[in-house]
Amino acid sequence: MFLTTVFLLLIIFLITVYYYFKSFRSVVKDRAKKLPGIEPQWLFGNLRNTGVSTGQFTLHEVFVTLKEKYGDAFLFWFGPYPSIVLSRVEYIQHVLMDRQTYDQSTRTTSSFGILFPAGLISLRGETWKRHARFILPMFKRAKILPYRDTIVTCIDRLIDQQFTKRNGEICTDLVVQCQNVLLNVIALIAFDYDLEVSSTTDSFNLRKAFNDFVYYANQFVLITGIPF
Repeated sequence: MFLTTVFLLLIIFLITVYYYFKSFRSVVKDRAKKLPGIEPQWLFGNLRNTGVSTGQFTLHEVFVTLKEKYGDAFLFWFGPYPSIVLSRVEYIQHVLMDRQTYDQSTRTTSSFGILFPAGLISLRGETWKRHARFILPMFKRAKILPYRDTIVTCIDRLIDQQFTKRNGEICTDLVVQCQNVLLNVIALIAFDYDLEVSSTTDSFNLRKAFNDFVYYANQFVLITGIPF
């Protein structure tokens, strides 16, 4: 009885894998007709054949290479999930301004919903419209202009610390430094709290927590390419 059950389960598993592979290949052919890109591998998509999953290249390095080869719009497969990569400002504006047509994919909402359950990136449909109605007006030009001097001051401080006083020394941690500037801008505008001149311990701990969160969120983006 046990061997019969195992045998039946094995047959069901093989049949499932076969039809999954067959449907996957058909989707690949349909997508390939519309947008250029590297042919994906089964289950791994483009994560392995571009060196992303092995750590040979970072994701943005791969995107730069693919942009040079295929242009401003191409297809990239995160595992079995196809993603359209756009690198032209006009394309991005069109997509972001026409949310009625280009809604978030279910994969994006289900993946990022674990980290940001109430974030705009994790919402769709009427829920997104309700949240956007309250949040997006805060980012209009008229709302941002009063804080322009604060933002410029933070940027000038970064330039002075990282470039002017370095005497030509190459700065290799600009990503982290820019994240710190963003965090300081938010702290100043929202809480009137200057992380640059306040407690060194508080500043270090808060920035480390923020940078750690960004790092693991980026890792999480790659993990979502693994089939559920």
